[in-house]
Amino acid sequence: MLRAERMDRTERFIPLIPVLLATLTGGGFCINIVQGPINSTVLKGSVARFNCTVTSDWNVLIWLAKDSPVLTVVPARAIISDTHYTQQNYSSSLYFTSELNINDVTMNDSGKVECNLQTYDSAYAYLSVQVNGSLRITNTDLQAMFNQTTQIVCEACGWYPAPLLTWLINHTSANPLSYVTHATEGSDRLWNVSSNLSLSAQANSTVSCLAAIDAFPEPQSVTVSLAVRDPAVDYSKTQNTTEVIIIAVTVSIAAVLLIIIIILLIICCCKKRREDSSYQSELRKVSAEKSKENGSRAQEYTGKENPGYIPEVPRRQGPLPGFHYPLPAKFPDQECYSEVDFVPKVPDRPERTFDPGLVSPITTPGKTRHVTHV
Repeated sequence: MLRAERMDRTERFIPLIPVLLATLTGGGFCINIVQGPINSTVLKGSVARFNCTVTSDWNVLIWLAKDSPVLTVVPARAIISDTHYTQQNYSSSLYFTSELNINDVTMNDSGKVECNLQTYDSAYAYLSVQVNGSLRITNTDLQAMFNQTTQIVCEACGWYPAPLLTWLINHTSANPLSYVTHATEGSDRLWNVSSNLSLSAQANSTVSCLAAIDAFPEPQSVTVSLAVRDPAVDYSKTQNTTEVIIIAVTVSIAAVLLIIIIILLIICCCKKRREDSSYQSELRKVSAEKSKENGSRAQEYTGKENPGYIPEVPRRQGPLPGFHYPLPAKFPDQECYSEVDFVPKVPDRPERTFDPGLVSPITTPGKTRHVTHV
């Protein structure tokens, strides 16, 4: 019984042996690709990267884009067919990794990317290139009366693929039933999407429109503010009051600035006058010093006073030739007078020596004042 059961189990596994052998020979031991490239989604203009890891016994590795060879790698070097594609190597003792870089990708680069070892082994992935366009809310001035329904429009232009538009009201997701979205594709394969949000104005709010595609880690967004007004308040008067306050503040600031400028000008003028007066005083000092110096120099060149000089009245020794002195008027006794001049009596003084060469031949020798010039 036991032997029969064992035979039955063996017979069950006999048909699986060829399948196992085929797997080991054709699919297991001959595959040299350890890790092939994986799918990638990137934005237009960026760099797409794909990695292919093989065992160390590889000989030739070829990269294909849309089934066309673009780069060949051999153990010694890389053969580049198109500069749009480059590669980097990462080697270890067991494995070799080739990284394919597709630079400045465009929408035409989207498609299949394959790593091939010139054997039965190959691995492939897909590249998806997406385009982010513009995003804006058309309502520039969002104001509404209390409990009034407001329409807010968000437009996304020039996207690929068509972005998913959603709304946030005060950082909370809006009800999908409160907005309607329309998408159209242009001739350039780019999509234009618009979304119309109906919002009941209950209080001041912030409204955000979000656009999401797979290439974005976070959605792109644009935000506006909604101001809600009370019907019982006259906002025209409030606006006029605000304008008056702004004008008053502006005029006050201008007046303060003008006063400060005037004070600065006065300070500068006073400082300049002080500098001028100090300069003039310095000039006066210099002029006084020069006058004093000139006086001392003049005194040096002027003769010194002789303290021993005594002025005296010249003594006339006789009448000058050719000159007759008139006789005095009639006196009681005219016989007592002669034609000799009357000479006043001069007190006797000690005789002084003099240089006869200094006396004019006409004048009578007398005492001479000597002056010494230095």
